[in-house]
Amino acid sequence: MAWADFGRSDELFGLAGGTYSLADIAAVPFVKRIEEEIAPDAVSAAAHPCVQAWWQVVQARPAYTLAEIGPFVDPKEAQP
Repeated sequence: MAWADFGRSDELFGLAGGTYSLADIAAVPFVKRIEEEIAPDAVSAAAHPCVQAWWQVVQARPAYTLAEIGPFVDPKEAQP
């Protein structure tokens, strides 16, 4: 399956090819921070459809929910 087809099937193709792996797990905090505060548009489907497809699949995994990844920016400390 080509990267252009990523996210179009029920199979998860990970960053290292094949299935979900340690590479995907290790990338999660970085992609989360990019999406949340550094460059949210960089994770958009318009900018990078394959990244967006991968990110949606990763976020749908039960392990992502169990990880309870909170915000990197404390809303109480955010500038108005």
